[in-house]
Parts: sequence; structure tokens; C-alpha cells
Amino acid sequence: MLENIIGGLIVAGLGVAWKYLLLPAVYMFYGRGEPGISGRWESFDVADCSGPPMGEMIIKQRGRHVRMRLTRTVNRSGQPINRTMRFKGRWQSEQLTATFFDEAAHYRGGVVVLRWVASASPVLLAGRVMYWDRTPDAGTPDGVDPLGIVSTPYGLKRKD
Repeated sequence: MLENIIGGLIVAGLGVAWKYLLLPAVYMFYGRGEPGISGRWESFDVADCSGPPMGEMIIKQRGRHVRMRLTRTVNRSGQPINRTMRFKGRWQSEQLTATFFDEAAHYRGGVVVLRWVASASPVLLAGRVMYWDRTPDAGTPDGVDPLGIVSTPYGLKRKD
């Protein structure tokens, strides 16, 4: 009976040592020290995140793998919409690179490349989004090439 109690205490002690000593030490040695980006972010159609937000992005990060869900409430013209986009990408060297698609499959997907701007308060992810626009005349003419590829500034501002 006493052996079982002692064995249980040893196993519990090893579990605590594994969780609070060994795993953090391994992470410190092999981890890159990348900042965590999981959480809620406000979405903007400008890289400096000025003006009213266009929607909300929820980011779920596991290591370098990132999944995101954008609920867009305002289109580029300022009209109210309700569109949900799904993103899947990688967070590496303080840069987020992801592909995205429309959850309802009505619109084509694209890519987004954002960099970490830690000097801003609150923290920003700023960069560009690229996609094919089947109606380039309706978009902003500055970022549309003759084939209809749109490249526009994009930014995320941490909400929580």
C-alpha cells in the first residue's frame, strides 16, 4: 500500500517537472521567441489601421501554423456587407503569409502578406492583400493591373 502511494507521488512529481521545467526549457532552446498573434483583431483597408475598421479577424495560432476567420462588415466602397473569409498560413520571422477564400464560395481567394509592427500601440500587422477581381472597374484603379489582379494595403490592429 505504501509503495503505491510513493509511486503515485513520484509520477505526479515527474508530471509537474515535465510540464513546468523540461518543456519550457526545450521551448526556450528550440523556440524562436516569435510573438503570439492569437486573438481578436480589427481589420482595415489601410496599412496604418487608421479610420473605421472594416471587420474583425479572429486568429488562432499553433506554433507557426495560423488559421484565421475574417468577418467583413463594410466593403471597400463603405457599404455594409456580411462576408466571412477563411485564411490559412504561416507565422514566421514576424511575418504572416496566408491564402484565403470566401466561406460561401461566391468569390475567389487570394493571398495576404503582413509584417509585425511592434513599435505601434496597439500592435499592428501591416502589409498587402492580393486577389483577382472579376470587375476591376468597380475596384480602386490604383492597385489593379490589366489582368484584374488587385493589390491593396491591408492592416490588422490588436483588439484584445
